[in-house]
Amino acid sequence: MTQTVERPKIQVLEKPSVKVSEAKKLVGASRVAQRQQMQRYVLISVGCCLLFFASFPLAYWRVSQSDRYGVGPLNSASPDQSSRMPLEED
Repeated sequence: MTQTVERPKIQVLEKPSVKVSEAKKLVGASRVAQRQQMQRYVLISVGCCLLFFASFPLAYWRVSQSDRYGVGPLNSASPDQSSRMPLEED
């Protein structure tokens, strides 16, 4: 009994279907797409920060106009006042 062992077929490398200049254009296009995506993320982040910094003075002004908060919008508690509720002793 003899066993035949199949040898792996040798693949012949063909010439690439894309020329080098076309490949560079494809790589350049992907870089442009990556750059545009990064710019989108940066603009969204900057927009969120600007929105926060623009809305803070408006909120500060609205609180300062309210009679509910007394003298100013950024009052701190005096040492006699406490925000904690007193503990109930058993």
